[in-house]
Amino acid sequence: EQFIALRRQAKDALTLAQTYQREHYNRGRLDVEFEEDELVVLNPHRLDLLRKLKGKGKKLLLKYDGPFEILQKISPLAYRLRMPASYGMNPVINI
Repeated sequence: EQFIALRRQAKDALTLAQTYQREHYNRGRLDVEFEEDELVVLNPHRLDLLRKLKGKGKKLLLKYDGPFEILQKISPLAYRLRMPASYGMNPVINI
């Protein structure tokens, strides 16, 4: 019985920790959803699109790149974009 009580206490502690983690993660998260045919801009710094331009100075590089058309909504967080072939990356972007 003591083992069952300790196990229940550990399970409750895990549930409480998960609740705190979820709240902390969602605090700064935006619930944004886009529809097909909308135009969006990308932050090239997060996608490593500016790797070729290293050493040019961050202040003078693009802040946002685009706009790109959304071709398909794969899930609430994943979208297929119409991107030029020169980007050389997968057109499915996770926001």
